[in-house]
Amino acid sequence: MERTSTVFRRTLNRGNSLIGRHCSRSQRMEKRATKTLGIVVGIFLACWVPFFSVYILNAVCIQMDIKSCQVDFYAFFYTTWLGYINSCINPVIYTIFNVEFRRAFKCILFGKLSIRKDL
Repeated sequence: MERTSTVFRRTLNRGNSLIGRHCSRSQRMEKRATKTLGIVVGIFLACWVPFFSVYILNAVCIQMDIKSCQVDFYAFFYTTWLGYINSCINPVIYTIFNVEFRRAFKCILFGKLSIRKDL
């Protein structure tokens, strides 16, 4: 009877340590995902806030009919392209911070798609 309870206790402890390892792995994955999301949102804001600021400023200047408040053509041009560049930056961010995305991106980029035999 004592041997059975010892084996049972060891089995429970082993299960708890596996659960603990799984939780820590899950927490690490969640932390990485949160970090990646924060970077994506931060860069999105850095790229698009100037664009919307220039357009809002221009709309206010037009609405108030202020002649001295004219937004330069180059401000429109560069802030628009900064917003477009955000779309180009996203794959780079995901490639840097996500191993699975990096593998898939390399396969697509270099044309090394492997066809699984079990499909």
